[in-house]
Amino acid sequence: AGTSSMRTYSCTTFMSKEPVVGSFADGIVSATSLVDVGTYFFTGAPGAGKTTLIGTICDIPEYKGSLLVLSAGGGLNALRDRDDVAVRNVDSWKTISKDAPDYLRKTKHPFKWVSIDLATEAYNICLAEVVAEGSATKAGRPTLEARGIANDRFVQMVRDYRVLAEQHGINVIFTSHTQETKDDDSGMILVRPNLTPGTLSTVLGIVDVATYLEIKKGKRTLYLVGN
Repeated sequence: AGTSSMRTYSCTTFMSKEPVVGSFADGIVSATSLVDVGTYFFTGAPGAGKTTLIGTICDIPEYKGSLLVLSAGGGLNALRDRDDVAVRNVDSWKTISKDAPDYLRKTKHPFKWVSIDLATEAYNICLAEVVAEGSATKAGRPTLEARGIANDRFVQMVRDYRVLAEQHGINVIFTSHTQETKDDDSGMILVRPNLTPGTLSTVLGIVDVATYLEIKKGKRTLYLVGN
Protein backbone atom coordinates (compact mmCIF):
# COMPACT_ATOMS: atom_id res chain seq x y z
CA ALA A 1 0.00 0.00 0.00
CA GLY A 2 1.21 3.51 -0.75
CA THR A 3 1.93 6.03 1.94
CA SER A 4 -0.25 9.12 2.33
CA SER A 5 1.17 12.36 1.01
CA MET A 6 -1.05 14.49 3.29
CA ARG A 7 0.75 16.96 5.53
CA THR A 8 -0.33 18.38 8.85
CA TYR A 9 0.04 22.02 9.70
CA SER A 10 -0.01 24.15 12.83
CA CYS A 11 -0.79 27.84 12.92
CA THR A 12 2.92 28.57 13.35
CA THR A 13 3.46 27.19 9.86
CA PHE A 14 1.76 30.26 8.46
CA MET A 15 3.33 32.86 10.78
CA SER A 16 6.00 34.83 9.02
CA LYS A 17 9.38 34.11 10.60
CA GLU A 18 10.88 37.13 8.89
CA PRO A 19 7.87 39.36 8.29
CA VAL A 20 7.98 42.13 5.74
CA VAL A 21 7.27 45.44 7.45
CA GLY A 22 3.66 46.39 6.85
CA SER A 23 2.71 43.00 5.45
CA PHE A 24 -0.49 41.15 6.29
CA ALA A 25 1.56 38.41 7.99
CA ASP A 26 2.68 40.86 10.69
CA GLY A 27 -0.69 40.54 12.37
CA ILE A 28 -0.94 36.73 12.39
CA VAL A 29 -0.33 35.40 15.90
CA SER A 30 -1.17 32.31 17.92
CA ALA A 31 -4.59 32.46 19.57
CA THR A 32 -2.91 31.64 22.90
CA SER A 33 -1.23 35.05 22.81
CA LEU A 34 -4.56 36.92 22.88
CA VAL A 35 -5.46 38.92 25.99
CA ASP A 36 -7.80 37.00 28.30
CA VAL A 37 -10.52 39.61 28.83
CA GLY A 38 -14.22 39.85 28.12
CA THR A 39 -17.20 42.12 27.58
CA TYR A 40 -20.34 41.41 29.60
CA PHE A 41 -23.96 42.51 29.59
CA PHE A 42 -25.77 42.33 32.96
CA THR A 43 -29.51 42.91 32.96
CA GLY A 44 -32.14 42.73 35.67
CA ALA A 45 -35.00 44.61 37.30
CA PRO A 46 -34.24 47.73 39.35
CA GLY A 47 -33.08 46.62 42.80
CA ALA A 48 -32.14 43.13 41.67
CA GLY A 49 -28.53 43.71 42.74
CA LYS A 50 -26.63 44.37 39.51
CA THR A 51 -24.39 47.08 40.98
CA THR A 52 -23.79 45.05 44.14
CA LEU A 53 -22.81 42.07 41.99
CA ILE A 54 -20.36 44.20 40.02
CA GLY A 55 -18.76 45.38 43.26
CA THR A 56 -17.99 41.79 44.29
CA ILE A 57 -15.35 41.70 41.56
CA CYS A 58 -13.08 43.42 44.08
CA ASP A 59 -13.59 40.50 46.51
CA ILE A 60 -11.23 38.57 44.25
CA PRO A 61 -7.73 39.36 45.62
CA GLU A 62 -6.14 39.92 42.21
CA TYR A 63 -8.84 42.45 41.28
CA LYS A 64 -9.04 44.39 44.56
CA GLY A 65 -9.02 48.10 43.75
CA SER A 66 -9.12 47.47 40.01
CA LEU A 67 -12.78 48.30 39.27
CA LEU A 68 -14.00 51.64 37.86
CA VAL A 69 -17.76 52.21 37.73
CA LEU A 70 -18.98 54.85 35.30
CA SER A 71 -22.33 55.70 36.84
CA ALA A 72 -25.09 56.98 34.58
CA GLY A 73 -27.97 56.57 36.97
CA GLY A 74 -26.74 53.30 38.45
CA GLY A 75 -27.32 52.24 42.05
CA LEU A 76 -24.22 53.73 43.65
CA ASN A 77 -25.75 53.47 47.13
CA ALA A 78 -25.04 49.75 46.87
CA LEU A 79 -21.31 50.54 46.80
CA ARG A 80 -21.10 53.00 49.69
CA ASP A 81 -19.32 50.46 51.88
CA ARG A 82 -16.74 49.59 49.21
CA ASP A 83 -13.57 51.64 49.58
CA ASP A 84 -11.92 49.34 47.02
CA VAL A 85 -14.25 50.45 44.17
CA ALA A 86 -13.68 53.67 42.20
CA VAL A 87 -16.69 55.53 40.80
CA ARG A 88 -17.16 58.37 38.35
CA ASN A 89 -20.52 60.00 37.68
CA VAL A 90 -21.11 60.59 33.97
CA ASP A 91 -23.74 62.98 32.68
CA SER A 92 -22.69 63.67 29.09
CA TRP A 93 -22.28 61.46 26.04
CA LYS A 94 -18.76 62.79 25.47
CA THR A 95 -17.71 61.63 28.94
CA ILE A 96 -19.04 58.12 28.30
CA SER A 97 -18.02 57.65 24.68
CA LYS A 98 -14.72 59.57 24.48
CA ASP A 99 -13.30 60.94 27.76
CA ALA A 100 -13.49 57.67 29.71
CA PRO A 101 -12.06 55.45 26.93
CA ASP A 102 -9.29 57.97 26.26
CA TYR A 103 -8.37 57.97 29.94
CA LEU A 104 -8.30 54.16 30.07
CA ARG A 105 -6.22 53.92 26.88
CA LYS A 106 -3.72 56.69 27.44
CA THR A 107 -3.28 57.07 31.21
CA LYS A 108 -1.48 54.86 33.70
CA HIS A 109 -4.16 53.50 36.05
CA PRO A 110 -4.91 50.43 38.18
CA PHE A 111 -8.17 49.44 36.50
CA LYS A 112 -8.69 45.99 35.01
CA TRP A 113 -12.48 46.28 35.00
CA VAL A 114 -14.78 49.11 33.92
CA SER A 115 -18.56 49.12 34.16
CA ILE A 116 -21.05 51.40 32.39
CA ASP A 117 -23.87 51.40 34.91
CA LEU A 118 -26.51 51.85 33.50
CA ALA A 119 -26.22 51.46 29.75
CA THR A 120 -29.96 52.16 29.66
CA GLU A 121 -29.41 55.66 31.05
CA ALA A 122 -26.32 56.14 28.88
CA TYR A 123 -28.57 55.62 25.86
CA ASN A 124 -31.04 58.18 27.21
CA ILE A 125 -28.20 60.71 27.62
CA CYS A 126 -27.18 60.07 24.03
CA LEU A 127 -30.74 60.45 22.75
CA ALA A 128 -31.31 63.67 24.71
CA GLU A 129 -28.20 65.23 23.19
CA VAL A 130 -29.28 64.20 19.67
CA VAL A 131 -32.66 65.84 20.29
CA ALA A 132 -30.91 68.98 21.59
CA GLU A 133 -29.00 69.13 18.31
CA GLY A 134 -32.32 69.66 16.54
CA SER A 135 -33.77 66.22 15.80
CA ALA A 136 -37.08 66.73 17.57
CA THR A 137 -40.77 67.04 16.73
CA LYS A 138 -42.71 70.25 17.33
CA ALA A 139 -43.74 68.76 20.67
CA GLY A 140 -40.09 68.30 21.59
CA ARG A 141 -40.12 64.54 21.24
CA PRO A 142 -37.38 62.54 19.49
CA THR A 143 -37.97 61.97 15.80
CA LEU A 144 -37.41 58.59 14.16
CA GLU A 145 -34.23 60.08 12.71
CA ALA A 146 -33.09 61.05 16.21
CA ARG A 147 -33.60 57.53 17.48
CA GLY A 148 -31.71 56.15 14.50
CA ILE A 149 -28.76 58.47 15.18
CA ALA A 150 -28.79 57.61 18.89
CA ASN A 151 -28.93 53.90 18.10
CA ASP A 152 -25.89 54.19 15.82
CA ARG A 153 -23.89 56.21 18.35
CA PHE A 154 -24.75 53.83 21.18
CA VAL A 155 -23.78 50.71 19.23
CA GLN A 156 -20.52 52.36 18.15
CA MET A 157 -19.77 53.13 21.80
CA VAL A 158 -20.25 49.47 22.73
CA ARG A 159 -17.96 48.43 19.86
CA ASP A 160 -15.32 50.95 20.99
CA TYR A 161 -15.34 49.51 24.51
CA ARG A 162 -15.03 46.04 23.01
CA VAL A 163 -11.88 47.19 21.18
CA LEU A 164 -10.65 48.75 24.43
CA ALA A 165 -11.02 45.37 26.12
CA GLU A 166 -9.19 43.49 23.39
CA GLN A 167 -6.34 45.95 22.91
CA HIS A 168 -5.74 47.09 26.48
CA GLY A 169 -6.75 44.11 28.60
CA ILE A 170 -9.63 45.81 30.43
CA ASN A 171 -12.81 43.81 31.10
CA VAL A 172 -16.00 45.75 30.35
CA ILE A 173 -19.46 45.35 31.90
CA PHE A 174 -22.63 47.02 30.62
CA THR A 175 -25.75 46.94 32.80
CA SER A 176 -29.36 47.44 31.85
CA HIS A 177 -32.74 47.47 33.55
CA THR A 178 -35.39 45.09 32.27
CA GLN A 179 -38.98 45.72 31.24
CA GLU A 180 -41.96 43.40 31.10
CA THR A 181 -44.09 43.08 27.97
CA LYS A 182 -47.09 40.87 27.31
CA ASP A 183 -47.05 38.60 24.29
CA ASP A 184 -50.34 39.21 22.47
CA ASP A 185 -50.53 35.68 21.08
CA SER A 186 -49.63 33.56 24.11
CA GLY A 187 -50.48 35.99 26.89
CA MET A 188 -47.11 35.27 28.50
CA ILE A 189 -45.22 38.04 30.29
CA LEU A 190 -41.83 38.46 28.63
CA VAL A 191 -38.84 40.06 30.32
CA ARG A 192 -36.33 41.85 28.10
CA PRO A 193 -33.54 44.42 28.59
CA ASN A 194 -34.77 48.00 28.48
CA LEU A 195 -33.01 49.00 25.28
CA THR A 196 -34.47 49.65 21.85
CA PRO A 197 -34.85 46.47 19.77
CA GLY A 198 -32.37 47.77 17.21
CA THR A 199 -29.61 48.41 19.73
CA LEU A 200 -30.29 45.32 21.83
CA SER A 201 -29.91 42.79 19.04
CA THR A 202 -26.62 44.35 17.96
CA VAL A 203 -25.24 44.71 21.49
CA LEU A 204 -25.94 41.05 22.24
CA GLY A 205 -23.93 40.17 19.17
CA ILE A 206 -20.96 42.27 20.34
CA VAL A 207 -20.56 41.18 23.97
CA ASP A 208 -19.07 37.86 25.01
CA VAL A 209 -21.61 36.96 27.69
CA ALA A 210 -25.13 38.17 28.47
CA THR A 211 -26.65 37.61 31.90
CA TYR A 212 -30.01 38.05 33.59
CA LEU A 213 -30.14 38.62 37.36
CA GLU A 214 -33.45 37.56 38.89
CA ILE A 215 -34.63 38.08 42.45
CA LYS A 216 -37.57 36.11 43.84
CA LYS A 217 -38.54 35.86 47.50
CA GLY A 218 -35.23 37.38 48.49
CA LYS A 219 -33.19 34.84 46.49
CA ARG A 220 -31.01 36.02 43.63
CA THR A 221 -30.31 33.81 40.62
CA LEU A 222 -27.90 34.71 37.81
CA TYR A 223 -28.62 33.22 34.41
CA LEU A 224 -25.71 33.15 31.96
CA VAL A 225 -25.92 32.90 28.19
CA GLY A 226 -22.71 32.73 26.16
CA ASN A 227 -22.68 34.57 22.86
